[in-house]
Amino acid sequence: MKISVPRDAPVVQDFIQFPPTEVMTMTLYRQHLDDVDNEFAVIWQGRVLSAEWQGSKATMSCEPVFTSLKRPGLRRKMQGQCPHVLYGTQCRLNNQAFKTTGTISGINNNVITATEWAGFADGSFVGGYVEFGTERRAIIGHVGANLTLNASLTDIVVTDSVDAFLGCAHDLNDCINKFNNVVNYGGFPFVPGRNPFGGTILF
Repeated sequence: MKISVPRDAPVVQDFIQFPPTEVMTMTLYRQHLDDVDNEFAVIWQGRVLSAEWQGSKATMSCEPVFTSLKRPGLRRKMQGQCPHVLYGTQCRLNNQAFKTTGTISGINNNVITATEWAGFADGSFVGGYVEFGTERRAIIGHVGANLTLNASLTDIVVTDSVDAFLGCAHDLNDCINKFNNVVNYGGFPFVPGRNPFGGTILF
């Protein structure tokens, strides 16, 4: 479904630089013009995929909510590393317990600086993320007080507060020593490194 709105409509402003970090849902209602009870009926639900601008209008491309139900689910594979999403429902870690709020002292494109992050070993935040208002960015680099993000934050200025959450290497070492969460580890770290059915003659 394609929905056209004025180009300066607030609903499409989040798509100007890059898609928003969270899923944007769309619900369409229908109402009779002379309905004294002011009752609305839901006629369509889905999510916004993208937006493009043409002249005085912006067009949002949407897909229905039932589309996601038709997608094949991924089966869990046997692997050494943990497949769980960090702080997700299967990881079960409380992200608030591993949050460090930093006061921004420097900004250089997608690199932000706060002294609060310098007390952690380099790389501790890699694989984690930062939150600033409604925005969320992945952390792809951490050296000293500097965090490198996958994309710059919008409207951030020096002295703003940004929450940074520790990252995970998804291996047994981080799960035990960094998060003490081995009971929820989803990988198979002790699987043999050599396939016993690979054709090697054993006798």
